[in-house]
Amino acid sequence: MTLWAMVLLAVAVLITGGVVDYISLSLQRKDVQRVADSAALAAAQELVLSSSSKSNVAEVAAAYVAANYTRESTSTASVIEDGSAVLVTVTAPPRVFFPGPIGMGAGPISVEAVAEVAGKNANVCVIALDTDSDRAISLDADASLDAPNCAIYSNSSRPRSISSRSGARVAGKLICSAGGKEGASANFSPAPLLDCPAIADPLAQRAHPPVGACDYSNFKRKDYKGSLSPGVYCDGLDISGDSVVTLNPGVYVIKDGDLKVDGNSQVTGEGVGFFLTGKNGRFEFTQNAGIHLSAPNTGSMAGLLFMEDNTILKETKHRITSDFADYLVGTIYLPRGSFLIDANQDVAAASEFTVLVVRMLELKSGPNLVLNTNYGASDVPVPDGLGNRATSIRLVR
Repeated sequence: MTLWAMVLLAVAVLITGGVVDYISLSLQRKDVQRVADSAALAAAQELVLSSSSKSNVAEVAAAYVAANYTRESTSTASVIEDGSAVLVTVTAPPRVFFPGPIGMGAGPISVEAVAEVAGKNANVCVIALDTDSDRAISLDADASLDAPNCAIYSNSSRPRSISSRSGARVAGKLICSAGGKEGASANFSPAPLLDCPAIADPLAQRAHPPVGACDYSNFKRKDYKGSLSPGVYCDGLDISGDSVVTLNPGVYVIKDGDLKVDGNSQVTGEGVGFFLTGKNGRFEFTQNAGIHLSAPNTGSMAGLLFMEDNTILKETKHRITSDFADYLVGTIYLPRGSFLIDANQDVAAASEFTVLVVRMLELKSGPNLVLNTNYGASDVPVPDGLGNRATSIRLVR
């Protein structure tokens, strides 16, 4: 090979190597930027979840980068703009393959991302607590979850954490998934934020109401016209036929049995809370049952319409299949069981507000679950950590 040929070969190798390194550095920058953007969104979410303390922001960002960028890197995160935004910086050594000018002159890859917390005083109205199940929030057919002024969270880290399929639609102020989502873009409004930090159960430390001896056993009423009083209903409470029942205010402990309303029964209760305990503890509203309930404003169940204790099996499924359950004011707290709605009409739409903190939420067929946030129109309190907690997040740089 002549000297001139060797020179040309060296030049060709140099040029080729430079192109390869340039492409490598460009791809690496895009990859690092992607991780930084997502880490900033995750860290900003920590501002929403822990607004009283910003100390976890850097830890959340660093943990996200470590989990999603497998090569060597360092990251920093700081709260800026008077606590309304997070700046994340990620730096990684350059990845080059040839000792040419581009490779030798390449410095560290350093990118920035800023995520901003906006729209203060939004609200949380749905938390699906399960951390390890697909479809922790699931909608099928023509079901819809309509929560225009509040936030919807799924704690599941699974790829299909929130699922909205076929003609179903999820709409909220903010939709946040600790994992992924299943469904087309038209099934969500707005598009869900993915890989969000899980939101802690805000009611985990809530004390249970006392459970005493049985006041009623295997209590069943068919075609009954009258009122019922609070107490401990052992082996369940069953209202059926053409009953028209008024529940007096107070706590109804449903122990070792179901709360069931079916047939054409109409049940009304202002200031009532249902505590489900023991085996087979669930509620079920079926057929043409008319349900008009609001939670207590004082006492052990203040703000809670339904509450499970830790004796309830995780396989328990609470059901609303009635088309006439449009007034459910308060918080439905089901940390052990799941909540299935399989109606064909609006559910909870007439309520001033409704909040769901459940292990899993499933909407079948064609129900339209409406979650309002008119807190000031009701004397039922919103438990701490729910209303006026969440907000929207956007990437601004």
